[in-house]
Amino acid sequence: MMKDISRRGFTIIEIMITVAIIGIIMSIAVPSFVKSRENVRKNSCIANLKEIDEAISLWSFGEGMGGDDPVIMSDIVGEYLKAEPFCSMDRNRDGYIVTTVWATPQCPRAADYPGHVLFVTEEDGEEIPAE
Repeated sequence: MMKDISRRGFTIIEIMITVAIIGIIMSIAVPSFVKSRENVRKNSCIANLKEIDEAISLWSFGEGMGGDDPVIMSDIVGEYLKAEPFCSMDRNRDGYIVTTVWATPQCPRAADYPGHVLFVTEEDGEEIPAE
């Protein structure tokens, strides 16, 4: 009895075509994935900055502080924030930069990653919310 061995597997051509199709799909999908991941990280950082800004506002109203009074992160963590937030791009976990009540909090990685800001300053000096 002879077995038909010509029908046992895939030919090299079929495997090469499959690999080529997978390569084409990956070349389309990977850049989109990287761009969306960066966009999510930027939006997460902006959300953290908004949360810190609101916590500083609540703290200043509760303490009767003025706009030029200094604020540190330990003043708002615990009562107004559950924990100190960190930017997802900040590998050292330095934390956000807060100075005074009226100053907007800053991301420590804003110089390296554009868009990690709460407000964008226009040419005339007016601040508009970041998108």
